[in-house]
Amino acid sequence: MTRSGYKRTVRRRRNAGASLPLIFVSVVAVCALIAVVVLAVLLVERAPEGVAEAAVSATASAAPAGEGAESSEPPAQPRTRAGARKAAEASFEAYTVGDYGSFWDGWTAADQEIVSRKDYQRRFKLCPQGAQGIAWVIKKVLVSGNRAVVRAQRLILIEDYTFRYEGGEWRYKLRPEQREPYETKTINQIVAEAKESGNCG
Repeated sequence: MTRSGYKRTVRRRRNAGASLPLIFVSVVAVCALIAVVVLAVLLVERAPEGVAEAAVSATASAAPAGEGAESSEPPAQPRTRAGARKAAEASFEAYTVGDYGSFWDGWTAADQEIVSRKDYQRRFKLCPQGAQGIAWVIKKVLVSGNRAVVRAQRLILIEDYTFRYEGGEWRYKLRPEQREPYETKTINQIVAEAKESGNCG
């Protein structure tokens, strides 16, 4: 081997020897990272239920909107005078135009139990109201907790109507004289009496 060839061989061996510590450090770093990941997984899997739930809750609360974060929706109608007025307007409008199904939909749950939606619609199909098309004019709305009293006028008649706040909505509550026929008579009996007294349109 020539002198120059010998020198090149020695340099290559020296370079290879110098790179060995760097390779060793890299391998150690990778192994340490893997060990940390494995340890973290084991800790999460073995964490008490309360700790795990807290971690999940913290992660969910930190998630940006639109990426799995749940947003609480506001109620359909606010429990305010404005909300009660809007519900009353919709209820009165449905009755005025003869949309009795929608009017029934706006009743309290207790009132809906005394007569079905289908029977209530049939009652007015057999005996239409004489004042259909005449609207109410709301004069005043008072709210106290889950109860609202709406004073409204139809022609010359001014009466107070009660609405109850149920499930995030204001719902019309039938008055005792409105409930009584449906609690004690059939639809056919109600219709027959209305026709006999001339109250069908």
